[in-house]
Amino acid sequence: MPHATAWPAAERLFRSDPDWRGGDAAYAVGLDDRRALWLFGDSFVARQPGAHSRRDCAMVRNSIALQTGADPASARMEFHWRTDAGGPAAFFAGTGEEWLWPLHGVRTGAAVTLFFTRVVSTGESGPFGFRAVGWTALRLLDVDGPNEGWRIEPAQLPAAPPFPVVVGTAVVAAGDHVHALALREPGDHALFLLRWPRAVFAAGDLRAPEWRSGDGWVAHAALAAAPPPVLAEAAPEFTVIARRGGGFAMVQSLGFGHADVAVRTAPSLGGPWSEPHVVWQPPQNGDASVMTYAGKAHPLADGSWLVTYASNAGDFGRLVADESLYHPHCLRLEWP
Repeated sequence: MPHATAWPAAERLFRSDPDWRGGDAAYAVGLDDRRALWLFGDSFVARQPGAHSRRDCAMVRNSIALQTGADPASARMEFHWRTDAGGPAAFFAGTGEEWLWPLHGVRTGAAVTLFFTRVVSTGESGPFGFRAVGWTALRLLDVDGPNEGWRIEPAQLPAAPPFPVVVGTAVVAAGDHVHALALREPGDHALFLLRWPRAVFAAGDLRAPEWRSGDGWVAHAALAAAPPPVLAEAAPEFTVIARRGGGFAMVQSLGFGHADVAVRTAPSLGGPWSEPHVVWQPPQNGDASVMTYAGKAHPLADGSWLVTYASNAGDFGRLVADESLYHPHCLRLEWP
């Protein structure tokens, strides 16, 4: 079975810029053999260069970083966000009252396609005053050049299906197709699988996916109800990675709050998925006021995986003051 060990040397990646002082989500998308794009949710960003602490920061809805170097322990990280008249702003702008929280993505050809949850405020105070209202996808172009020259354009999306769903929690390019895993959200987090021909996906045309339904596939336009899920209940965030020996692994946080990091395996993306096997019990779980969540894996060139998870505090004042929290925590995951 896989096992995980703490990897403090990798955590330096996420503490290398004093103007970026923490964020959650932490999805990674490979750009080439030496570069990866990291996507973060709510992030602490310095209002002015040279922040001394989070008290000198604004919180933006998303941010990115560009990792150069294949080994997280020695790679370089450059963080990016946008600015407007009010100061730091999300790298990916929302519309109206909506904001975007990053999900996963993939590079196909010259374009990187990224998925996002569309989120609105519920008006309630505290860390859970939000709700998902759908999803979207954006394309990044010209990513082989400097960040300043990247272009962002919307992908073409399908019509809404007859059930609430957020597409792109995990994305896997396998064979002739690009596959995305989708959660029933709002709802019970039932997990669905859909796919596009690779060439169609690379062109930004997501309008006509096929959905996994039992042992076959059904066209998006033919959906009259939700197809059978490939997993009855999944985590709100996770990654799925093809294993070198065959099959797939899903890395997730198990539950929410005091959440262990766990791994499921399956012979195919359609399952059947195993019961979760716990590979790490975060030491932060010993603090009743701390939440751990957002476990994910990111494959490395040597065959091991970098695993990240997030920590947070229900008391925002503590989160601002305690910078041991809300930077990604890093593990190395290895398979025997």
